[in-house]
Amino acid sequence: MLVSCYISNYKSINKRQGISLCAFGQNSYADNIYYFKEDELYFSSSKNVSDRKNKNRLLKIALLTGRNGCGKSNFLEGIRFFKRFFTVEKTSLFNFDGFALSDEKEFTTFSIDFIHNKNYLQYSIELDKEHEVIISEKLLVKGTGKKSFDTVFHVCDGELLTLSQNHIKSFGIKDYFSNNTNRSLIKILQDCNDTFIRDNFTSFFEKLAILNRRTYDKSNKFYYYKEKLKELLLKRKLGEKSEKLDLLEKIVSNLDAHIKGLDVESIADMSSAHTTDFIYNSKFIDAKLLCIQNKYDKDGNIIGEVALDFVNTQSEAIRDIIYLVFAIIESLENATPIFIDDFGDRLHHKLADEIIYLYKRCRRSSQLIFTTHDDNLLDLDFRKDQIFILDKNEKQETVIHPLVETDFRNDLSTTNQYRMGKFGSYPKINLEFVKDNPFMIEK
Repeated sequence: MLVSCYISNYKSINKRQGISLCAFGQNSYADNIYYFKEDELYFSSSKNVSDRKNKNRLLKIALLTGRNGCGKSNFLEGIRFFKRFFTVEKTSLFNFDGFALSDEKEFTTFSIDFIHNKNYLQYSIELDKEHEVIISEKLLVKGTGKKSFDTVFHVCDGELLTLSQNHIKSFGIKDYFSNNTNRSLIKILQDCNDTFIRDNFTSFFEKLAILNRRTYDKSNKFYYYKEKLKELLLKRKLGEKSEKLDLLEKIVSNLDAHIKGLDVESIADMSSAHTTDFIYNSKFIDAKLLCIQNKYDKDGNIIGEVALDFVNTQSEAIRDIIYLVFAIIESLENATPIFIDDFGDRLHHKLADEIIYLYKRCRRSSQLIFTTHDDNLLDLDFRKDQIFILDKNEKQETVIHPLVETDFRNDLSTTNQYRMGKFGSYPKINLEFVKDNPFMIEK
């Protein structure tokens, strides 16, 4: 589970900004909170049962909103950038844009706290993008019930200050690092296939999903889920059952889009559908997705079914919704966080509400973190510590305000308070002046 994440000097973000999913205060809207089990004591090992329960908990859902251009997508892109660095080979650590609107140069920082495989990890890295130098890198870990963190490793100014032999079992790391001080130690340990890093760090980032529509390449999760869906459909043709696929088709049939099921074109060599590098094989990429719909006679009676080209017959919105639902199912199944940019952008509000309630009802450690322009969602039974307002200050720097730290009133609609400008970042747009433009006047 994600505990917190902070970034600085990345695109519109200058000073350190981020979110925390620690629940504050009372247990209102308890369905929005995940309570850890009795033996999972990450934040408190108090002897007081009530105190122990109230501190060992995290939020299941977080909502980020704000006007256009305030930096919502940039924040998610920053997380996606570092995820790619940790999970994709030969990815440059310095191939990004820092904040460009200030003479005062900040180092780029990325820090993330998360719980994975019953370990609480805290990772941070500080970069000098201009000179392409890693200033510092640090990884801490705390097992359940422990009172303090152990330092797994700590690098500062090219010197390996700490390397825990209790956690890192790979040999020759110190000697290798001394000759490669410009490399991230995480990447070095990944290259060595270190067991601790693989099982507790890399595994978390591999399962972490970040969905946006800005790029449609193999690093984009919309692309991944489209090809993963085709893989499952091909394997079903070979007789392999998939509960995930069955659930997806049940949900799709309930979307009121008149799609009864999904299929995929057969390929020449069906046996190779078992390949492990499916989405990188052009033979599978060319296989068309199909949607099954009813066929009718002139009186409107169902006379059979027809398989149609999914891409050419369904709207882009429907296609994205199905890929999104597939991603949601994987997140719930794997009990992992999912970030979604512009959630609700192409969804009917009823479907958006239902997806949010899935996470509220889920008793596993799945999390949904999303950006949205749909301010109606602010009144959807959220705790105030689940809502983050993004805005830009007078220096055009992205600033993230937790709603719980603002002057809100519990007895009033959060949506109405936001629209009144009480929390900032509500668009101040008036196009009245356009009416006097010559092209608006009848000739």
